[in-house]
Amino acid sequence: MNQKNRTISNSQLSKNNISYLNSNLTKKGKLLLLTLYKYHPLKHKDLAKMLDMQTNGLTNLISHINNKIYKDLIEFQRVGRCKFYSLSQIAETYTENILLPEETVRLNAHTSFLHNDFIIRDVLDSLRKFQEFEGSDWYIVLDDLLYVETRNSHATTINSKDTSNHTYNNLKNFKQETYQNYIRFKNALISLIVQHGKQSVQKIYDILDQKILSKRLDFLLSNILDDFYKIEPLFHLEKEDLQSAYSIIDKIFSDCFPETFGTNSYILPTEYCSIYSVIINMTNEFKENNYDKAISIEQWEKKFYTKNHFSCISYIAEKCNTIYIRPSQ
Repeated sequence: MNQKNRTISNSQLSKNNISYLNSNLTKKGKLLLLTLYKYHPLKHKDLAKMLDMQTNGLTNLISHINNKIYKDLIEFQRVGRCKFYSLSQIAETYTENILLPEETVRLNAHTSFLHNDFIIRDVLDSLRKFQEFEGSDWYIVLDDLLYVETRNSHATTINSKDTSNHTYNNLKNFKQETYQNYIRFKNALISLIVQHGKQSVQKIYDILDQKILSKRLDFLLSNILDDFYKIEPLFHLEKEDLQSAYSIIDKIFSDCFPETFGTNSYILPTEYCSIYSVIINMTNEFKENNYDKAISIEQWEKKFYTKNHFSCISYIAEKCNTIYIRPSQ
């Protein structure tokens, strides 16, 4: 905004106007102004998507603001069949002078303590880098990337390797730096969850302040980390009592392969039942790795995003080895 426009609009924005707008604009109305200030002009459906609203709900909100609160606070222009929204001078000044500083204070208060953690700092830095490279359309590009990977990870095919390659090729259709920034952001989120638990990512979703993107991210990360979540209780137990963790592994292998390990009367606590399916998959992977313990351990450390639980992973590898060498003895 140039100085001339700023002077004109500031003369319109009296203390009474500020007090009136503060009192009468709803939280959603103020978010509408902030969104248009940052990303104007926006098409009707794109603005509705950013605000997580139905298009008719957005129509009603804008109509209420312009007709009941302040005349023509939100401006629009038709281009063909599309309607593009932007802010009036007084709305832009109000947003810049009142709403934007308030949002900055809120975000700084919310994120200042987060930067003390290296992993969270990495997530925020990678998100910032992605946003800066993509510009005002960053949220659309991120949504496209998440949609492509979610669709492919959710698809079921006969050959899982084909699915992986299909996902890779689709993601590679994006610019190289876009793809690299996305992968860095996603991997940083995975590290955050693995190190600090699933609840830690909610802090990032709050900062992102995009419900649709947050839901897509949560769905994708849940799929990627499905096996990790299932075996996570075992990893927690390993830190507290390694022998008890070994007992859990012994019980599962005895139940799954009684002909090799015999019966086991130990009653498995409910929170460890999810590990059964993980163990079965690991025994199959061990066979696919040509019964090589070193290769399998390396694969599982990548699969579970950890190098901190070698004891349990190595013990499972030894159990898998026993399954396949016992019949030949």
